[in-house]
Amino acid sequence: VVEPKKEVARRGINQVAAASRITFQDSGWKTFKFGESLWQREGWRHYDRCGELHGVANAIASLASRADIHIVKVVNGKPGPPADDPKIAALNEHLFGGPDHSTELKYLAALNLFVAGEYFQYVETPEGAAPEDTDRWMVLSVTQLRRAQDGSGKLEFERPHEFGGKVVYNPDDVTGNNGVLERAWKPHGQLSDHADSSVRAAIPILNLIEQYDKRSSAQNDSRLAGAGVMFLPDTLDFPAGDDQSPADALEARLGTDMGRTLSDPANARSLVPTMATVRGDDIEKIRWMTFETPLDEQTKERLDQCIRRLATALDIPPAVLLGGQDSNHWVAWKDSEDTATTYVAPVLARVCEPATKGWLRGVLEAMGEDPGAYMVWYSITPLLVKPDRQTDALAMYDRGLIGPAATRRAGNWPETDAMTPEEMQQWLILQAVRAAPQLVADPAFSGL
Repeated sequence: VVEPKKEVARRGINQVAAASRITFQDSGWKTFKFGESLWQREGWRHYDRCGELHGVANAIASLASRADIHIVKVVNGKPGPPADDPKIAALNEHLFGGPDHSTELKYLAALNLFVAGEYFQYVETPEGAAPEDTDRWMVLSVTQLRRAQDGSGKLEFERPHEFGGKVVYNPDDVTGNNGVLERAWKPHGQLSDHADSSVRAAIPILNLIEQYDKRSSAQNDSRLAGAGVMFLPDTLDFPAGDDQSPADALEARLGTDMGRTLSDPANARSLVPTMATVRGDDIEKIRWMTFETPLDEQTKERLDQCIRRLATALDIPPAVLLGGQDSNHWVAWKDSEDTATTYVAPVLARVCEPATKGWLRGVLEAMGEDPGAYMVWYSITPLLVKPDRQTDALAMYDRGLIGPAATRRAGNWPETDAMTPEEMQQWLILQAVRAAPQLVADPAFSGL
């Protein structure tokens, strides 16, 4: 549902996004079950508890947040070159809430797709916003969005603290008072309306990891819970005070010496054993009994097996979890082109889809442009830039093998950093002076 173009266009870019499309119309959303599924709840629980899952999910999300997302032309139904129309290119500054918010929103979107296979994108215009202001973009997890309890069919969620307040979204409101709500999800192979993720299939493995972790913790706790019991013969003879038994006196002596050692480990006394004089026939009768559970080597082995299974179940290169503690291994994985193209790019494609459907098309319609001529798409070039690529690009440029734009891309410099005509003229003058310093004295040259 689109407002009359002349009305929407008058209200400015930010207002267009908030009023151009009601995406819940003409679809089955009225019967759609909002809220998290059981497996999604379990996935987030394991994300909070399992360090291995937490680490790889955050790594994928971090890589996605570094990618460049921008508006491109549609060529034969596929993503083409970046938009070169100044009016369209200017919309890049509004994507994902602008430069101040885009990195965090891309991170949250990718993280939700990795763990829960689903998220909702909401874009709204703040009350009283000026036409040049950027809309509010929000990434909502499936946990945050819910049906209203009054049976009205409306949806409810809380804005992030940065924006504050509760949103009541009415899918039937076509007056433009709604924001734009879009769902992004990885379809399940059997039921395409349902979300899927590699974490879903890994939940049984994560449950086993949790159980083995608990067992290991219980074994360690049993060793730390107490020092056991020391059995002393009733014939023990140890110097004691008037109100102490020999056993109490020995216990007090040991406690005093241990406390002194713990409070001052550097003291030489900590290396000297506690001296106690007892009758010779009592020494063999002293027994120490502990209740600790012996460490089970099989538990560690089974836990390692589960980690190996987890590594092959998740949408990551298995070597990431099987590579041990080698920090260079992690760096190599994150800088790998295979990681970017195989594991990060599919996530970015799903992030771009709701941005195209729920925001860009409405803006283009209001501007009088063909909404199918452009789309939001990604570039993984920032993930692939190597430290020496800029040097190579400069050498290629000096030989006339590549152009200025390619040289900038090699160093991950945006096109907005290109020289203006005035800056180019000043640069050429500087190069001429360096090559022929005597030009400075030329009256014709000094006037430039």
